[in-house]
Amino acid sequence: MPISNTVKYGISCVACMVLLAIFGMVIYLTVLAPKSTTTPTPTVTDTSGPLAPIPTTQFNITTAPTQAITSAPTQAVTSAPTQAVTSAPTQAVTSAPITTAPTQAITTATVAPNISYLGCYNDKDTRALPSTVDSQNLTQCANIAKQAGSPYFGLQYGDAGSGVGQCWFGSASTTLAQAQQYGANPSGCANMANPPGSAMGGAWVNALYQQNLPITTTAPPVAGTQNISVCESGPVQLTCPTGKKLVINKWQYYRPSQATNCGPASAGCPGNDYAAQANALISNNQFNATGAAAYYPGFSDPCPGVAKQSDVQYSCV
Repeated sequence: MPISNTVKYGISCVACMVLLAIFGMVIYLTVLAPKSTTTPTPTVTDTSGPLAPIPTTQFNITTAPTQAITSAPTQAVTSAPTQAVTSAPTQAVTSAPITTAPTQAITTATVAPNISYLGCYNDKDTRALPSTVDSQNLTQCANIAKQAGSPYFGLQYGDAGSGVGQCWFGSASTTLAQAQQYGANPSGCANMANPPGSAMGGAWVNALYQQNLPITTTAPPVAGTQNISVCESGPVQLTCPTGKKLVINKWQYYRPSQATNCGPASAGCPGNDYAAQANALISNNQFNATGAAAYYPGFSDPCPGVAKQSDVQYSCV
């Protein structure tokens, strides 16, 4: 059926309206729409060349002055002066010798005829007195030592009550220095009641005794003046020819510092001249010279515990 003119005009109007709408949109977008406010960053071109050095005088740095630290002065330490120690002077020890039981003080005392107790002395494996017989009392030990020719003997490791112990002794050549070589031990011995003044040694300790042995040596009776030296190991009998009188001119009982046939060198011990006492003891124109003080009643020991000798000068006139 043929399209009427009205329809044609209607279609044309619609098309025109569409075109107008499109045209209006374009106009809005290109002209009327608000523009963006973002400004593009311009490109900067540096035409100044290299930076010039900054003069040091350009900046006047003026720091604040540092305040000096002035701490408060330290107070000097003035401690109180130290008081001097003035202890009371030590009182000199003036105690009496030890004589109370059970220990025995070192003394020289006659405990039996011709037997003197010399004190308490240590012993060691190498014995001061090398020979021994067990279970002996004082008299028995003295007789054993006498038979051996030993002027010194000791009682050791026994019972003070019974007076029986080990008997230690030497020979005719045994000296006092040998018997005492390990030193004194005053607390190592116990008193014995029988005989009074005697003692018994403990373990490794000798209660040391000395006995005067029979005269075994006789000096030849020679006229004129003679000099002899006698050790403690044995006396020498001095005599004169028939018709001559024995006179002791000098008797020095001492210990020389140099070594002699009576013992090694030592500190020495000066003695006295006992000529007067010796002349008083001459009997039947004979005198027994010895280096043992205990042999002579009334002779004093210039240095107890030290082996000594006698230097004798005598004449037959």
